Amino acid sequence: MLMAYLTSIFLITNFYPHLLLTLMSLEIMMISSILPMFYILLLINFEYFIMIIIPIIICEGILGLTILIMIIQFKGKGTLNSMNMMI
Repeated sequence: MLMAYLTSIFLITNFYPHLLLTLMSLEIMMISSILPMFYILLLINFEYFIMIIIPIIICEGILGLTILIMIIQFKGKGTLNSMNMMI
C-alpha cells in the first residue's frame, strides 16, 4: 500500500501537465490511503465509517472529471501548459 502511495506521488510529479493522469494518480492515492484506515477501523468495530468516506472519494473523482470535461470543452486541450490557472 505504501508502494502504491509513493507511485502515485511519482506520477503526479512527472505527469503534472496532463490533467487526466493527475486525476488518476489522485484516485490511486486515495484508494491506497483508505485501505489501511479500513483495517484500523475494522479492528475497533467502526467499519461503517468507511461508508461515509467512500462516497466523498467518489464525488471528488466525479467533480475532477467534470472540471476536466469543461476545460477541454472551452480550451480544447487537457493539459495545464496552455492554461492560465488561478493561483
